[in-house]
Amino acid sequence: MSNETQIVQWLDEVSDEEQDVAGSDSEDETVNDAAIDSAHDSESEIEESEDIQNISEPSEGTYFLSRHTQRNGPKVKWSKVPPCNAVRTRAQNIIVHLPGVKEYARNAKSPLECFQLFFDREVIQLLVTNTNLYIDKIKARFGRDRDALPSDDTEMNAFLGLLIMAGVLRASHLNFIDLWAQDGSGVEMFRLTMSYKHGEYQISNSPDDIVKRLVEPIKRSGRNITTDNWYTSTKLAKELLTPEYKLTLVGTLNKRKPDIPTEFLPNKNRPPHSSVFGFHNQMTIVSYVPKPKKAVVLLSTMHYDNAIDETTGSAQKPEIITYYNSTKGGVDCNDQLCSNYNVGRRTKRWPLAVFFHLVNVSGINAFVIHKANTDKGITHIRRIFLKQLAAALVTDHQKRRIQLRAVPTTTKKRLREVHDVDETVQQSTAKRGRCSSCPRKNDKKLTSKCFKCHKFICQQHSRVYCVGCRTEESADETD
Repeated sequence: MSNETQIVQWLDEVSDEEQDVAGSDSEDETVNDAAIDSAHDSESEIEESEDIQNISEPSEGTYFLSRHTQRNGPKVKWSKVPPCNAVRTRAQNIIVHLPGVKEYARNAKSPLECFQLFFDREVIQLLVTNTNLYIDKIKARFGRDRDALPSDDTEMNAFLGLLIMAGVLRASHLNFIDLWAQDGSGVEMFRLTMSYKHGEYQISNSPDDIVKRLVEPIKRSGRNITTDNWYTSTKLAKELLTPEYKLTLVGTLNKRKPDIPTEFLPNKNRPPHSSVFGFHNQMTIVSYVPKPKKAVVLLSTMHYDNAIDETTGSAQKPEIITYYNSTKGGVDCNDQLCSNYNVGRRTKRWPLAVFFHLVNVSGINAFVIHKANTDKGITHIRRIFLKQLAAALVTDHQKRRIQLRAVPTTTKKRLREVHDVDETVQQSTAKRGRCSSCPRKNDKKLTSKCFKCHKFICQQHSRVYCVGCRTEESADETD
């Protein structure tokens, strides 16, 4: 079994153990039949329109002509004859990078180690730096310095951990108050980790530029790119074939693309399950009729002939279409996995929306690497993996809160229980100070301090509590 096939199985499978953990949820890890929302229409079938009715059978001759003249060149001639296949393997079809975990990631075992391959120290510091710039900008609005303290790596990791846990619990769209609720309905990890009160892009987002940015890490690797009709074009296909990229492309074409010959569009004279092929400069175009008055048009730089997949029986689908169908579900699968445990909060800020998506995708990639690098175990269930990852990310910040003065005593007590930390007795300082409640004329110098406000206090103005009574009193004050 190839590594690619194994990874797909990991993403698609729903083990019995996972179903036990998730209860009766059937929407866990599988890509179900429900339609996945998309920002654009990926429908590949083209219906017959009035302006192309009554088109005759493909014209006589050795080639088809595209419908319109391109701005930067003449009409495209699509040959009816496939190119000669008796040639050496083309450069773009030579795979030079085998699939699987790269060498530097093979030693990552724990959920945290796998996640930090994507959200490494450099990314965390970038988030901290820009967060602190924003804090500096708004801190003048706060009366106390402690309400606008600068962030650091530990706090940022804790924030990511809470986002991931909210995704695991499918609580990303709940009100924050509900997550921090202390009436038993909230999530303890949130309350223990932190307090509740705690521009324009100059980037081209044309379809071609989006694809070229996304394929940057796999340039010159001999891989194939599958696209839907929003991205597919002959211009993009040609660019991906250049020595800079050495990638092939298979995708559906929108009927409005000028490179499609008129004969390839749907019309009532074309019988169902028939195909028309065209060939031009290492590109193959095919028009297939799945049912009367409809047509599916695809472009491929990976296929060079007019082969029909015999395994499709009477449907007589071209191999280009069966290959496209076998690879087009990758993005839909990723979208489904992201939506299962989505960390995103509702926001109108696009940079924040992009950030949430990066966390989602990094969690999926970390899970794939974890499964590849470790033996099968409980963490091979994605829900358990993400819960352990969230716990690992918040641990350092929770331990640090035990030492903070402003944290409620009940919270500190629970943090010590969770992390098995013994309560250390406050060592009296050698420094002596005047009692904060006595008149200055008394000038009582002593070393004892109030446990809560840490002011110097004498015996006359203080009372002694045992640990249990002090905890009960703190709980009453909180209520």
